[in-house]
Amino acid sequence: MGVGQEGTANYMMVPGNWSYWLWLGSLVPPDLSLQCAAFGDTNATCVDVPAPAMGHAHTCVCTAPKYVLVGSTCVNRFAHDLRPWVWTDAAQLNASQGNTPTPNQTWPNLGESGVDVECTGTVQEAGLNGLRTVLLPTSQYWYIGLEEGITDYTLFFVGRPTGEPYGRVLQSPRANQLYGYWGGRKKVFFTEGNPSLLDGNSIDTMWAYFSISKYFGGDYVMRWDGEPLYQGCCSEWNYMHGLMINYPWGIIGEHTNTEMAELLLYNRVLNPQDVYEVESYIASKWGLSPPR
Repeated sequence: MGVGQEGTANYMMVPGNWSYWLWLGSLVPPDLSLQCAAFGDTNATCVDVPAPAMGHAHTCVCTAPKYVLVGSTCVNRFAHDLRPWVWTDAAQLNASQGNTPTPNQTWPNLGESGVDVECTGTVQEAGLNGLRTVLLPTSQYWYIGLEEGITDYTLFFVGRPTGEPYGRVLQSPRANQLYGYWGGRKKVFFTEGNPSLLDGNSIDTMWAYFSISKYFGGDYVMRWDGEPLYQGCCSEWNYMHGLMINYPWGIIGEHTNTEMAELLLYNRVLNPQDVYEVESYIASKWGLSPPR
């Protein structure tokens, strides 16, 4: 059931087990709050609807956008159907993590894959919108290794270059791929030749977020700060072979001084509505432009 949709729980009332009230010709339970409490979640709102002849119905609506109705409970979608496969969120890191960078330090992967996330970056207090971020100069790195490439994915990244050298912020350790930034430009993407978006705009050190979706043999869909950037087809064999920032053994290199806030990687393609929901979450959380 998608965000914003209603789930209905029907309570059949048996005469004699409780008292009916007569109100404007409709039967209503004597204490609506008791019925609403059955949903047990402050993110759910129960709305009274007209009663059938021998019973009464309530409609439960999850009022917060990132919640979805599961059974009779509103559940955070990022712990349910929108939970990423790999998820690095600097805001969730402890202040002690990264303050003394350690090679091959494993940082929490909040996603469901169990893939290790290696990072030697430094946690920055109140780096963006009052939340923690991770600083990655060219000598420090963030890395996930994928033994087998994934063909279908949606990737979201929140970050910025912090100064020269302006190489590749996010790239593949095993293939000639780059996402978002390269060569003094932003809004650029390269995936082993096709598609190749390398014109972009002059780079700056402003915070931004982007997303890229790809399914096997189909279009790439790229968005920047919640707005469409590119949609077009591709080489079928363009797999994603891991992701890195400044990883020392990358196939290309071209390291960059970077600050990172959050990365969410799904091993499937999200539909446009779900992309919008994730971008809305990112924009609200990090104080960036809302998606359109």
